[in-house]
Amino acid sequence: MRAWRFVLGHPALLLEGEARTLVISDLHVGLEEELRRGGIFLPPQTRRLIDRILSLAGETGARRLVLLGDVKHTVSGVSPYELQELRELLSAVAAAFDDVTIVPGNHDAGLGSMSLGPVKLARPSGIKLRAGGITVGLAHGHARIDEIADADLVVVGHNHFYVRGGPGSSYPVWIRCAGCGLKEMIVMPAFNGLLGGAALEEGEPRGPAIRALMERDDRAEVYTLDGYYLGTLRSLRSGLLVDADARGIALGTPG
Repeated sequence: MRAWRFVLGHPALLLEGEARTLVISDLHVGLEEELRRGGIFLPPQTRRLIDRILSLAGETGARRLVLLGDVKHTVSGVSPYELQELRELLSAVAAAFDDVTIVPGNHDAGLGSMSLGPVKLARPSGIKLRAGGITVGLAHGHARIDEIADADLVVVGHNHFYVRGGPGSSYPVWIRCAGCGLKEMIVMPAFNGLLGGAALEEGEPRGPAIRALMERDDRAEVYTLDGYYLGTLRSLRSGLLVDADARGIALGTPG
């Protein structure tokens, strides 16, 4: 049995084992409140996030959920709006999964003072799980990961990496690398599709683990959400681009 797999078409990772574990990162609940302050008015997005998570639970059969940091959007504290939306989301996922764990990110200040019910709040340094006979370390990626660095696989989020397509289009991506300072590493795309992020072609990496990965960009493999292999991180940063046509996503070169 393979220890893990991308959930094709979704920014979600599935860990196999005695209890299947769904891993998602960077929900940024309450983002729309900040957008409203900037003149962009969107309805509350929490229900959409919940529906997507519950759909993935049904599709994968996962009984455990790990929220890999930046569950909420405000960096310091919890706004009244976020508090309301977080309560709705955490109540829904706690009812749908046997176990829910938050590994906090840099946007999650204040979660420790909330009543989280059955939801567990881990340390920012990360957690370890067993999956398919290997040890998997899970952390948001904004801080040092020394406590999980010896895991067979380390999974982080935080950077919201994407590649640019045609004018005005971009595609979130996975990065997978063996031997980039760790045995194996996966960088997750953001679950909230409204977020900005770091363009692989020019974005500056954030977090110590990601900086180590960038130093071995010839080993780092880049994949779309649909599982298309785009090439190495080095090849993408050196001038290749992603184009979209009616058949989907294809790798091309600048014309």
